[in-house]
Amino acid sequence: MNSSAANARLCEWILRKLEGTLTAEENDALIQQLESSPDAVHLYNDMILLYSSLATPGRISLSPKTSAPSSKQLDDLLFSMAEAENDAPSLEIEFTPKTPEIIPTQNITIEKAVSKINTTSLVTAIVSLAAMTLMIVYVILNPRISTEVATLADSIDAQWSSDSPVKDGGRLVASTPLHLLGGTAKIITDKNVELLLEGPMEFSFDSVSELRMKYGRLTAKVSSQGVGFSVNTPNTKIIDLGTEFGVFSDLNDSTELHVFTGRTNLVTLQNNTIVSSQMVTEGLARRVNPLSEIQTIALKTESFIRHIDSSHQLILRSRQLNLADMVGGGNGSNTGQLNAGINYRGDIDILDTVSSAQGPQHYIPVDSSIFVDGVFIPNGSTRVSSQGLQFDFEPTNGRYWMGILNGAWHKVTISAQIPRHHLRLNGVEYGVDGRPAMYLAANQGITFDLESIRTYYKADVTEFTALCGISETYNEYKHLMDKKAFSDSPRADFYVLVDGQCYYERRDVTPADQADSIRFSIPAGARFLTLATTQGNDNTNNGDWTLFAEPVLHLK
Repeated sequence: MNSSAANARLCEWILRKLEGTLTAEENDALIQQLESSPDAVHLYNDMILLYSSLATPGRISLSPKTSAPSSKQLDDLLFSMAEAENDAPSLEIEFTPKTPEIIPTQNITIEKAVSKINTTSLVTAIVSLAAMTLMIVYVILNPRISTEVATLADSIDAQWSSDSPVKDGGRLVASTPLHLLGGTAKIITDKNVELLLEGPMEFSFDSVSELRMKYGRLTAKVSSQGVGFSVNTPNTKIIDLGTEFGVFSDLNDSTELHVFTGRTNLVTLQNNTIVSSQMVTEGLARRVNPLSEIQTIALKTESFIRHIDSSHQLILRSRQLNLADMVGGGNGSNTGQLNAGINYRGDIDILDTVSSAQGPQHYIPVDSSIFVDGVFIPNGSTRVSSQGLQFDFEPTNGRYWMGILNGAWHKVTISAQIPRHHLRLNGVEYGVDGRPAMYLAANQGITFDLESIRTYYKADVTEFTALCGISETYNEYKHLMDKKAFSDSPRADFYVLVDGQCYYERRDVTPADQADSIRFSIPAGARFLTLATTQGNDNTNNGDWTLFAEPVLHLK
C-alpha cells in the first residue's frame, strides 16, 4: 500500500474512532500504528484539533497574526456608521425611466424625471448588512453561543464564586468561566464524560468535548461515547483515547498528567503553537514545565478524587477500600479512628488491653457498622456469618488478645515488660499513616458484608489483597518472655474465606518467615469475606502477633 493510501486509511480510522464507529480490530491497528509511527501521531494531533474545531459550531482556528475584534471595536464601528447615517444629506439621483411601448395613435410627451430620495432607508440597509456581517465574523472568532454542554451531577461542600453560581442539577454552558473556590464537584458532560473537580479551580467549557482549565485539579473518566475529550491548560492539550486520568495545573503554568487507565496524547504548546506530542499510557505520569518541556514523574493515584457521593459525604481518592479503616469505624476511605477496633460485645471503641482473655463461643454481630457483619473466636467448627455459614477450623484454646484492631501495636506488662511498639512485616512498620494494618492476634475472626459494601459504593467488589504474617518484632523481645508460657518460635495459621469457602490458607507461620502476599478475585455476587487467625500446632496463642497488613478490597 502506497503512503497516500495508508494516510487515507489512517485518516478514515481516526475519524471513525472520533465518531464511535471504529471496530475493535481497527482500533487495535490504529493504536499500534500510533505507537510505532511519529508521523501517524502528528497526523492524529492535526485531525483531533481539526475535529475539535469543527465539532464546535462557529469555531475556527486563528493564525498567530489574526485577532478577533473586541466588543468595543464593534460598538465603535457601528456607532460611527450610525452617526454617518444621521449626518448624510439627501441626494438627488437622476435616472431615465424605461420608455414604455407607445400606441401609434397617441402623442405623448415624456419629461425627464428628477426624484429627491432620502438616504435613510438606503444607509440603514447598508448599516444592517455591515452589522450582520460583523456579528457573523465576531461569533465565528468568539464562539460565545449559550450552548449547554454538561450537568453538575453532585457536590460536597462546593463553594462557587458569586459571578458563577452553580447548583446541583444545574446545566453548564460553553464559554462561561466558572470558579470553584473550594470543595468538590462532579460534572457529567452530554457525551458521558465524568469530571471530578477539586477547588480551588478556574475553568470553562469550549465545547461538549473540550474543557479549558486555567488552574486546578480534576479527574476525567471518559466513556466510549466521549473518546477524544480534551483538557486544555495554558501550555498543554491532553487528548483522551479512552481513559481515566488526572490533571493538575498551577498558576505558574506547570501541568501534571497522571494516567490511571488507558491512553492519552499529551500535546505541549507555547504561544498556541504545538511544540511536541507524546503518548502517555496507563500507570505513567508526566509534568510539563513553564518552558513546555516534558518530564517523567511518579504516578500519584491518591492525589486525585476518584469518586464522590454527597448522600454519604464520601470522597474517595482510590478504588481501594481499606478494611482496617472499617474496623476502626470508617467507611474504608481513611475516615475511621486509628487504634480503635471491635470488642466481643460488638462495639467499636479504643482498644488497650494488654493480656489475653477467654473469648465467647458464639458469633457476635456488629450492629454499629454497615460494613462488618460480625466477629468470632475460631475453635473447631465455628459459625462465621450472620446467615449461619460454618467453617471447620483446627481446635484452639478459645483465647484471644485485645480484640480486632485498626492498627498494629503490642505491649505486655503482666507476664513480661514489653514496651508498646509498632508491629513489623518484611522490615516495614504497620499501623501508621499510609501503612494500614488489621491486628488480628490469634485466635480471632471477622466477617465483612460485601453486599452492603457494594450498595454503599454503588460499585462491584472485584479483588482482595493483603500481606499476612507474624510480626518479626517478636524475636527482638522474646528474651523477655517467660519461657514456660512463650515458645522460642510461636506458630499461627491464617485463613481467608468467601461465603464460608476457603480461598487462602497458610499454616504454622513463624516470626522468622517472610510475610505472604494474598491476592484473589471476588466472585460476582459473593456476600461475605472472612479473615481469621488461629494458634497453629504449638497449641497456644501466646506470642501469636498475627496481622493482615494493607487489607484492601478493590472496586470496579
